[in-house]
Amino acid sequence: MQSAGVDIRCKDSGKVCLTVREAGVILNSFRRHHSKTRTGKRPCRKYWCPNCGFYHLTHLAYYGEKRKARKIVNLCV
Repeated sequence: MQSAGVDIRCKDSGKVCLTVREAGVILNSFRRHHSKTRTGKRPCRKYWCPNCGFYHLTHLAYYGEKRKARKIVNLCV
């Protein structure tokens, strides 16, 4: 884990760089301890960044809008 107060940032996106374990711990913590009724964006998945080689967190359930739209269309059929 990273030492307290020091964040490694991605040079391309400026997001916090995490190891796969750190990202998993943060996601599990949000799922267990933060109510779904809270407002704001909660991280719901991690993804690997090819630019920095670390993981980042996102509140988006899917990568890109096309996949999301396709899923909605499939549910309507």
